Amino acid sequence: MSDDVARDPDQIREEIKETTARLSESIEAVAYKKSHIKEEAAEVVKEKRKETKQELTHALSDVASRAKEMVVETKDAVSSKVASILPKKKDDEESSGTPEEDG
Repeated sequence: MSDDVARDPDQIREEIKETTARLSESIEAVAYKKSHIKEEAAEVVKEKRKETKQELTHALSDVASRAKEMVVETKDAVSSKVASILPKKKDDEESSGTPEEDG
């Protein structure tokens, strides 16, 4: 005779109840997780979007600051160049005289 035949029917029923309870808990856990995956994914996407926006805002601020610095540097360089040319041109006119002064 096998062990299954020799076992007490009440013992088998108890094992079936325990197995059924464990399976029910597992099924409930899977169902709960499945129902919340979409919400969790949406939250992750929302958080990543927020982080990316902050990073881009910071990067754009850095770019804008650097662009402003470059504009100021270029303006200063052009002003310096113009200033170095204009006095020289004025000195040239004074040394060569203007047509009105010659006449």
